[in-house]
Amino acid sequence: MSTHGVSVFHIQEIKPHPNADSLGIIDANGWDVIIKLGDFNVGDLVIHVEPDYVVPDTELFAWLKSDSKNWNRVRTRKFRGRYSHGIMVPAPEGLNEDDNAMETLGIVRYEPPLPLSAGGDNERAPKGFYPKYDVENYQRYKAAFTAGEEVIATEKIHGCFRADTPVMLANGEYRAISELQAGDMVMSYDGVKFVTDEVVRVINQELDVKWVKLTFDNEKDVICTEDHEFLTKNGWIKAAELTERDELVSIHFSPEAL
Repeated sequence: MSTHGVSVFHIQEIKPHPNADSLGIIDANGWDVIIKLGDFNVGDLVIHVEPDYVVPDTELFAWLKSDSKNWNRVRTRKFRGRYSHGIMVPAPEGLNEDDNAMETLGIVRYEPPLPLSAGGDNERAPKGFYPKYDVENYQRYKAAFTAGEEVIATEKIHGCFRADTPVMLANGEYRAISELQAGDMVMSYDGVKFVTDEVVRVINQELDVKWVKLTFDNEKDVICTEDHEFLTKNGWIKAAELTERDELVSIHFSPEAL
């Protein structure tokens, strides 16, 4: 199982930037990081901070400050046509190659703000489809797979419905979710619009968790786990965080549209 970390390593090579004589490219565990030539040399002990980490307000990272209030969130940027993934800084005294500098330097993973419905003064995300993940990038583990190797891919699923929850089929009819089978065609959402989609696999689970009952203005109820997400006009929101102010995005079936 992988763990998040901030790498400490010695620079092995500085490649020339194809579009800028004053810039170079360093391979940081599979990530390309663009640096200004002269700032680093082969053999230097450095720290690479990947995108979506947050660095503290210390002298080591003071050069990142700008007018942006989110200056300390590390991002991917483009320099002269090439992407630079994260930042690189000299390793402070006391750190050694292969150390994880997260705790020592006070670096943490970026966490999106809580939705407004969870309380506080946070703002909801803008409208749209935003997949969630909390895994490390494959670039850190390129040696884990070889060309032609058979692998098993799994997908994180947010929440579960009760067995008798009706699901709309592609023909407009409804069927209990527990009665669906691989190969059935249902209405789905591709991140932009509603489409017909094929059921690939059915997962049955015995869950000892809290359930939420949602009642909609059409007087129909839905019972699901607290973490099941619903698409609203303000993005995806977990069932336990929905309020009476939230408006869900729904589909009005039209056979002519298929």
